[in-house]
Amino acid sequence: MQMRALILAVVVACGDSGGGGGPIAIGDYAAAVRAYTCNQAVRCGIVDDLITCDKLRSLQLSGSMADPSVIAAAEAGLIAYDGNAAAECLAGLTASCDRTALSRNTPAACDKVFTGTVADQGTCGISQECIGAYCSISGVCTTQCCQGTCFGTTPPPPRPALGESCMNNPSCIDSYCDQTTYFCVALQPAGAPCNTNDQCQIGAICTSTTCTLLSAEGGPCQTAQDCRYIGDHCGADQTCARFALTGAMCPVGDECTPYDRCVAGVCTHGPMLGDPCGATGQCVDASYCDQTTLMCTALLADGAGCMYSQQCKSGSCDTATTPSTCTAITVCY
Repeated sequence: MQMRALILAVVVACGDSGGGGGPIAIGDYAAAVRAYTCNQAVRCGIVDDLITCDKLRSLQLSGSMADPSVIAAAEAGLIAYDGNAAAECLAGLTASCDRTALSRNTPAACDKVFTGTVADQGTCGISQECIGAYCSISGVCTTQCCQGTCFGTTPPPPRPALGESCMNNPSCIDSYCDQTTYFCVALQPAGAPCNTNDQCQIGAICTSTTCTLLSAEGGPCQTAQDCRYIGDHCGADQTCARFALTGAMCPVGDECTPYDRCVAGVCTHGPMLGDPCGATGQCVDASYCDQTTLMCTALLADGAGCMYSQQCKSGSCDTATTPSTCTAITVCY
């Protein structure tokens, strides 16, 4: 399935209704995660539109949900993959642009997408392959991919919810694990004592042992991390403000999104394929800045000569060969 078709599918599946859109095939999973990410980036004001987002080389809001090693192991049958859980996971991910919600509101269905199948004492390459979710690699390993041994006969316990015991799993759903009682308790409001960010309500972080609300638009800030919403930046006047999208005015020069730059007072998208890149030396899409022509140039296929990994479509330039060549990334599982 092509990326843009998946973007539309995930927009429907993860829209305001929150409904699912049917199971996601393992071959479509990585693209579906990226499609969800693009939908969120556009909604939160980080990227202009879905077509632009499709072109961007690096956009990470969803963490390591699409680990290539895990996907390869699932395709090899070493990890069980649940396409229905994948669809439910993406549909249930927060629609909020609150930076604290992105890391704390993960649906329980996301825990069921990949399940280890290798029994205790079986051979493994990564922990996700193991039923017990632990792969021990001992001794000295001199190869890119090292083989280890699975430990554990039972799967990890599911994440507990508010009021449930967290003795065996401290990752509570929409709550936090009280280290005295070992039960999941309600998130703490602003002003309450805390030890970690995860103890505070959505929109707040733990600062100097106190839950402190991050700033909404117009609130004070020192850096963008002080701003509550991922679509905000910390302006020159040290207040949180929305990013200016492509074509918007940027009188100060720091208003544009991370993928734009201020040129002659107007936010302009960073260099893309076919654009000059001499001013920045970088291209924001899936191309690279050719140091001879100073133009954004199509990425090189495996086997082509290269000087650094950003030139390669695979993202890997093997400098151990003479001459250096683009090679497929080794996926370990």
